[in-house]
Amino acid sequence: MTSLVNNAFEIHYTPQQLAALWGYSEKYVRNLFLDEEGVLKQVSKGGKVRSGRITLRIPGSVAIRVYQERVSKGFFHEVERRSRRV
Repeated sequence: MTSLVNNAFEIHYTPQQLAALWGYSEKYVRNLFLDEEGVLKQVSKGGKVRSGRITLRIPGSVAIRVYQERVSKGFFHEVERRSRRV
């Protein structure tokens, strides 16, 4: 129960925000987290013409876990930052 309460009050990201932070497309990030455990999903029904939409909110802890898993498997590459010369 404690972890559920902690997750409720941590920062939640949209796929668009993580895509901007990580340098990937929103579609890629959305697909990456669509079936991930711990991600909040809100399904809205579509009308006659449009299909429904799934809104995702990704807890920071889930984003960190997925990022670390992807880096360890070689899917993401960490970039070393060079110090600026003055």
